[in-house]
Amino acid sequence: MLLPQIPGVSFGSDEEESSPLSLEHRSPTLLDLAWAIHDFDQGESTLEAVIDLYEAYRDSFDDVRDGTGNFFEEIETEEIGVQAREDLDLAVNLYGSGESLFEDYFEQVEDLSEAEEYPETTPLFEAIRHWLQCNQRLTRALLNLPGAKSALASSESEL
Repeated sequence: MLLPQIPGVSFGSDEEESSPLSLEHRSPTLLDLAWAIHDFDQGESTLEAVIDLYEAYRDSFDDVRDGTGNFFEEIETEEIGVQAREDLDLAVNLYGSGESLFEDYFEQVEDLSEAEEYPETTPLFEAIRHWLQCNQRLTRALLNLPGAKSALASSESEL
């Protein structure tokens, strides 16, 4: 499978393969979004394709956060390990920072006149990096919760 070249982002390095985490948590939507940004950056696609996939990923994360069995509310009431809590908190923060990078970019685009070129896509690539780290932290935290493997299996297809 060909993967986009995004500065600071790796979709399948040896480093990741040596990780104790399963790589099966990969997000097809996030991969499609990375490709859409790459294609947009190369002038081969439109910003609308990026926006559509951004919204799809954002919706899937919201579904995981708010969805099945009030997952995050259940986590709040369970006693979980310090590492799992830190991973969950960091995942939410990484998600938020990635979302902010996208939103800031979209605001810059809205403020452009028709004669102006699109801003550099570096913030979008950075947002993808944040969201990949978010997925990894979320997965690691979930794997350490009781009954988490079955919950993860049902939600990973959404991400």
